[in-house]
Amino acid sequence: MPHSKLVQNGSSSLMHRVISNAMRPMGFNKQSTAKAKAYVLKRDAKATPVVPPAKAVAGLDVSQSDERGFPIWTLRRKAGAGVPRKAIVAIHGGAYVTEINAMTWAWNASWARADDVDVIVPIYPLAPHGTAGRIVPIVADLIADLVRERGADLVAVQGDSAGAGLALAAVQEVISRGVESPARVVLISPFLDVTLSDPRSHTINDPFLSIDALREWGRQWAGELDPADPMVSPINGSMAGIRGLAVYSGTIDLLCPDTWRLKDATEALGIDAYYDIRTGLSHGWAGFSFIPDAKSVAPIIQRQLLGR
Repeated sequence: MPHSKLVQNGSSSLMHRVISNAMRPMGFNKQSTAKAKAYVLKRDAKATPVVPPAKAVAGLDVSQSDERGFPIWTLRRKAGAGVPRKAIVAIHGGAYVTEINAMTWAWNASWARADDVDVIVPIYPLAPHGTAGRIVPIVADLIADLVRERGADLVAVQGDSAGAGLALAAVQEVISRGVESPARVVLISPFLDVTLSDPRSHTINDPFLSIDALREWGRQWAGELDPADPMVSPINGSMAGIRGLAVYSGTIDLLCPDTWRLKDATEALGIDAYYDIRTGLSHGWAGFSFIPDAKSVAPIIQRQLLGR
């Protein structure tokens, strides 16, 4: 018997459909390989240090550590309260080439305000300077150390888009080392296969994403590894041992077929998992706090992360 709980026929948001239709003429979903390469060069020319927006983290105790080789920010509700019992490692998306945005900072900060928890935000080097072969083991080190220090039941990992791919690859690496999986793993519109090998992806009229661009940025993230390597494309890795898995996707996200593949893989292993795959919604919908569908799942995601 499958152990998955599936929400599939959620109510599509009219507002989200309007946003999706408005984005199509802007051509984001038609971005070419050449434009994807040019984007990275332009990004590097304008790169500035990443700092949490003051408005997003107002009232929180905010600190930074560079001990892992890149900045890691920690958000917590109270200063001087000692080590909170729980920890959430929150890994941002952006196709491995874009830094964390203000909306994601605000989302992360909302969890820090909700409970006695450290929200730990790695600002990993972007591709092509950061690659899976370097970054996945470092993020796995961070997660494994938290599991050893606080216990697996008090640790959660969350990622969106590319950050969800990195999150899953890092958890797989943790488990491969013989360390227990964090108790909760929440993935939002995960980028699980940078080769986009599933033919179903090519049939989806995605308003946001471009297959050519994603493949190029995935190749840069792969570095010296084969893009199909599980460290780069965790859909090809082992799902054994993963705990507390929750995954959110939408049917007009060209990455959605890989979420279905993930569901098949976890069901084959009898892994308890929760899938919310909504008809008519696109990439990242669960993180768009201004649409009704996202508002409806926000408390569910919070409970999944905090173990309530």
